[in-house]
Amino acid sequence: MSGVVCVLYPYGKELSLNPHVHVLLTEGGLTRGGEWVSVSFLEYGVLRCIW
Repeated sequence: MSGVVCVLYPYGKELSLNPHVHVLLTEGGLTRGGEWVSVSFLEYGVLRCIW
């Protein structure tokens, strides 16, 4: 299981409507047994399809 935090921002720099999402991801996750598995590379194409 990885850690993910998503925040929706409805406005841009000039306070004009510009809805977008900021996403923070952990560089790894825990297995069901509680072992940490490091992930140092996330493929952009795969993430883009998910979101």
